[in-house]
Amino acid sequence: MRAKNFSCARSGRLLKKRRSAGVAITSEQFERMVRELEGKASKNPSGYRLKVGLLAALGYVYVFVVLAILLALLALLGYALVNRRGGGAALMKMGLALGLLAFAIIRSLWVRMDPPTGMELTSRDAPRLFADLDLIRSRLAAPGIDHVLLTGDFNASMSQVPRLGVFGWMKGYLSLGLPLMEALTPQQLRGVIAHELGHLSGNHSRFSGWIYRVRKTWEQILQRLTREGRWGTGIFTRFFNWYAPYLAAYSFVLAREQEYEADKRAAEVVGARATGDGLVQLTVRGSAMDRNFWPDVFRSARHNSRPPGDLYSWLGAFAKGAVDADVCSRSLQQGLRMKTGYVDTHPSLRDRLRALGHPLASADSEGFQTGVTKLAAAVDITAAEHYFGGSLPIRRQALAGLWQSMIAGAWRERNREMSEAAQELERLAARANEQPLNEEEAWDRARLTYNLEGGVAAIAFLEDALRVNAGHAAANYVLGETLLELDDPRGVARLEAAMKTDPSCAPQALDLIRQFHEREGREVDADDYHHRLLKQQDLLNLAAEERQSVSVSDGFLPHDLQGESIERLVAQLRRYPRVETAYLARKAVQHLPEKPFHVLGLVLDNRWYKWQSDAKDTELLSQIVQNVSFDGETFIMLLNGSNRRIRRKLKSVQGARIL
Repeated sequence: MRAKNFSCARSGRLLKKRRSAGVAITSEQFERMVRELEGKASKNPSGYRLKVGLLAALGYVYVFVVLAILLALLALLGYALVNRRGGGAALMKMGLALGLLAFAIIRSLWVRMDPPTGMELTSRDAPRLFADLDLIRSRLAAPGIDHVLLTGDFNASMSQVPRLGVFGWMKGYLSLGLPLMEALTPQQLRGVIAHELGHLSGNHSRFSGWIYRVRKTWEQILQRLTREGRWGTGIFTRFFNWYAPYLAAYSFVLAREQEYEADKRAAEVVGARATGDGLVQLTVRGSAMDRNFWPDVFRSARHNSRPPGDLYSWLGAFAKGAVDADVCSRSLQQGLRMKTGYVDTHPSLRDRLRALGHPLASADSEGFQTGVTKLAAAVDITAAEHYFGGSLPIRRQALAGLWQSMIAGAWRERNREMSEAAQELERLAARANEQPLNEEEAWDRARLTYNLEGGVAAIAFLEDALRVNAGHAAANYVLGETLLELDDPRGVARLEAAMKTDPSCAPQALDLIRQFHEREGREVDADDYHHRLLKQQDLLNLAAEERQSVSVSDGFLPHDLQGESIERLVAQLRRYPRVETAYLARKAVQHLPEKPFHVLGLVLDNRWYKWQSDAKDTELLSQIVQNVSFDGETFIMLLNGSNRRIRRKLKSVQGARIL
């Protein structure tokens, strides 16, 4: 089991502890493959589609071939039992084992996909909305919508959940986020809905729609099989761990075409201008919510022990209201400068607007400012007001109640942490007036200020912390991120320093720098950081895969912890009387060897007259993982039973026995 460790990366808006989390192809291989397939698709579209279709069908072929082989073997065993001349018991045992395996495989494929969650809407709740949905669906020849859900997300999505797992029989769910409906006009929302339904449209290429559903189905099934880990599913998870990345790469070009096609279908329904305006508003108002609304909401936990009961009323007013012109201009410029990449299938905002013929895609400075003025103005009648009318306050209150109940525990914890942080800040401020703060105190002052008041307020204290220790990874990371949010280029050097000390934060840091250069229009620099990001992601994936397990074939080195750390660890282990002996060593790793990966092996007191079940041993191991603090990344394992050979190897490492 993996123990908790520390990282300079942030979790939410509070700086806290973070847990660390195989791949068939690397990120660079994936991107290179997609680029090659783009060229092949443009030269020979029919040949490309044939390959994608064959690869998509391969998943089904594999499933049914495996089942056919198992059923054929069962039939042969049955025939042998009927015509046997001895060995009946052995044949029955083999038949029972094969039958259990076949049952486990069929059961694993009959995966029940969890449907999306939200408040169910009916035609009585929003007759205008359902009338428009019927009209849009009819125009696009799209499949049925079985459920319409209202959610608290700034998003809209159409998902199909197979009732029979890999065997299909889809049920359609349309999820509409109330915050999104509060930010868009009715026409713009119709365009968003038409885009989502356009992916499944009968007017859309039926082949493309089938590939879209196959991608989604295999992704969902693989995630579910991996998460549940049922017996007998390994025969599928191993295949699909190889298959899914190749299907994703081969169908990537087609999936991107689908995004453009879905935009075209939306334009057929509401017009190209309204479709493009909706995309722009998603960028501008979504950015305003992320930067201003939600940080203010969560900082209010400092003075309130309960989450706000009228959250969605606040959000509605914010989403509809005027946006500061400078903020609007900045977020729109950033959105238009982002390039179409290979992280996901969605094209960039500029490319989507250009395909729609929207004027902002090629506007001069005067046209851009005119567009900004229009976008920054308050929305006259929002989609939420149009479709819900007088029942809108009820919808807001219902969602706020659900949000309150869901977040109540985390909010109380946040309130407690922020109250304690405020007290600690007062103490540190008083101490700083008397004498210089040490490294830990300086970082705590910066971190707590960031959590309570935001990045700008913490800049001076982050710089103080770095004057004490210039290599402090977390301080460099947070200061670098904050400076880049302010478009201050000094943030690049800070993030580079953070990566040098803690490579685990490199993916986030490199992506922040890439986005900064992209916003500033420096495409060459952005591309350089993008390639660095791909290499670093692959390196971290390899390192993570190498650290997922410990086996007898691994090599072990002496641990590098100092006496005080060992004493603290041993004192914690002594709280568990059944822990008889403990060995600590480092696993010899090939990737990121500068980041030690410790192995803590525990020998439990399992004498015959103190019989303990495997379940009890596992429960004890879980308790130790949850309650014992460790320095660095640590893998904890029991050395009883089948792990005795690993125990002998750890025992031979100098200084490994600590208890």
